[in-house]
Amino acid sequence: YDARKLGPVIRRWHDPDDVDPVGPSPLIVHKAQLRGLVEPWWRLCLELKRDREADQALGWVLEMWAYTLAAARTGVRHQVHK
Repeated sequence: YDARKLGPVIRRWHDPDDVDPVGPSPLIVHKAQLRGLVEPWWRLCLELKRDREADQALGWVLEMWAYTLAAARTGVRHQVHK
């Protein structure tokens, strides 16, 4: 991601250095982990959408960033395999 553009926006919700890269899809997650992410993910979607700066900066990937931030906040870690 463009750290200069998105870093200040992301930093308002979580330390960018503690946010794992998540994409590209597909994502494999245990149901129990996903269950714990659903509510924080939903709340962050709403918060980010209501915030004009975040909404404009994140655009069509806002929900994906909400997932990534919710995962970081709840301690769900990700590994990207190439």
